[in-house]
Amino acid sequence: MKLTDIEKDIMHCLNMKIADHQKVTLAQIADECHVAKSTVVKFSKKLGYSGFVEMYYQLSDRQKKKAFSEITLADTLVEHDLNQCIDELVNILYKFKNCKNFVNSYGRDDMLSAYIARKLMMFDLFAPSTYDFAMVKNLYLSKGVALFPDLRKTHPFEGKDIMKLAKQEGYYIVAFSDTELTWAKKYVDYFVKIKVTEYKSADFFEAKIIMLMEMVLSEYSRTYYFDKAKDEGQHHG
Repeated sequence: MKLTDIEKDIMHCLNMKIADHQKVTLAQIADECHVAKSTVVKFSKKLGYSGFVEMYYQLSDRQKKKAFSEITLADTLVEHDLNQCIDELVNILYKFKNCKNFVNSYGRDDMLSAYIARKLMMFDLFAPSTYDFAMVKNLYLSKGVALFPDLRKTHPFEGKDIMKLAKQEGYYIVAFSDTELTWAKKYVDYFVKIKVTEYKSADFFEAKIIMLMEMVLSEYSRTYYFDKAKDEGQHHG
């Protein structure tokens, strides 16, 4: 199928947004490509889709499957079923999407927690990276999920205090580790056990957490963008 220059621009813009997990609507694509919204819809129908929303989801699925096939560690991420783990984490994030959430930080230089917090914010999931007890005890928002991305760094005597406080405050606690930690069992609601790498000279734990969260947010984006499209339709309707 031969595409016009305008159609190529639309496709390129949409693919770039999907690859970067950015929020995208029909109006945004039309605006960035300097065309009418009807032009984008007409293009989607030319490709055989019912409209913009279906085109977005189909292209998103295609990119997700391609990325998944290229990840060599995909089958060594977690001890239990990967798809079940992804679905469970997606459901947890969606359940607490309008609540006060947080990602436990292990210090100012904790790049993993900061990365997760930033990615969640891209989908309007308020979950700051923090090790501040005052942030955990915020009184003005209903409590949501508390993510502990590296339970190995949580000291059983000192570090568990913030987890204990989160539990007392009513947070749903999700923790990640590659070892079973007995002391944490009474606090953690959902535990993700990361598979230990076979390469003893290298630690792929943080890389696996990032890969897992990318898969989770890729799946979460389906519901997120569907809700956005529905809200936009109601607004214009």
